[in-house]
Amino acid sequence: AAHASAADAASEAAAEAEVCKGLAAELGLPVVLAMPPALIHDSPGLRIWHKLDRVFSTPRVVMYLRLTSPVLGTSPKAVALNHLMLKLLDDVLNEDTYLADVAGLHYHLSPEGMAGIEFKVEGFSHRLPLLAHRLLSSLAMGGPSQANWDTVHEALVRKYRNMAMEVIKQASYERLFALTRHAWHWSVVAPHVEAATLAEVEGFVRELLQKCHLEAFVHGNMDAVEAKEVSEALQKVLGPGCTATTTDMPRDATIILPSSSDLLALNRNSEPGSSSGRGAAGAEQQGAQSGEADRAPGESRGRSQRGTKASNAG
Repeated sequence: AAHASAADAASEAAAEAEVCKGLAAELGLPVVLAMPPALIHDSPGLRIWHKLDRVFSTPRVVMYLRLTSPVLGTSPKAVALNHLMLKLLDDVLNEDTYLADVAGLHYHLSPEGMAGIEFKVEGFSHRLPLLAHRLLSSLAMGGPSQANWDTVHEALVRKYRNMAMEVIKQASYERLFALTRHAWHWSVVAPHVEAATLAEVEGFVRELLQKCHLEAFVHGNMDAVEAKEVSEALQKVLGPGCTATTTDMPRDATIILPSSSDLLALNRNSEPGSSSGRGAAGAEQQGAQSGEADRAPGESRGRSQRGTKASNAG
């Protein structure tokens, strides 16, 4: 059996090498080092990408989940409510994520503007579905207390008030903002963060889940059948509204600036009539196209989830 297994692995490796060679020729590249993920499922509400680890053979999985909805990033208020929603989710899950961290399981949340909300879950493959289920069920069911709200709201308001304290970080923010087509500047989002209420955030969550789409990428020690089962279970957690197609979802884009162009930062403290006017960008959209979302100037990349309350970030 061991010899057969080794022979099968060698045969699969040889087949993958041939596919990579053909793909390199098709794309005009000198070499393609690894097979791209395979699209194993595409239906209303759910799209699944999968890649089985055939190299390291460790009992670990990384799962990326992208939740999109037409309500995300449509206005400064929507950006503010989305930011508060994710900070509340972090705070509610604080105790659970500490225990998960001890068990070798971790997650990160990252709002990506109109592109959606990204959840990254990683750890041992036999327990990872439990953490992913807990994450999305907490979002869908809600239930933060007034104490949770007071702590998170105060911390986020303080962070927005201190946005422009570091000149270098602010310059980086403005540079990335100039490259984002649909964005809201933190200065017009801040008043909506201060004025928001817990009831408004709960209403925002309900509106988000009325029409949404989940896209998953599963890589590691999990075969395609199990990846599909786990992803479909997560779709059910989000409720009957998770049946939208990708064509129903808004799409963002990166701006290509003219060569050697000079940019002037105009006064963005007054809210424009619509987001398409490029009037402003949300605080969590600092570098939404560069993978640095959910960070104000001066805020570090994510957190380790080792029991640190979300309200302490920033």
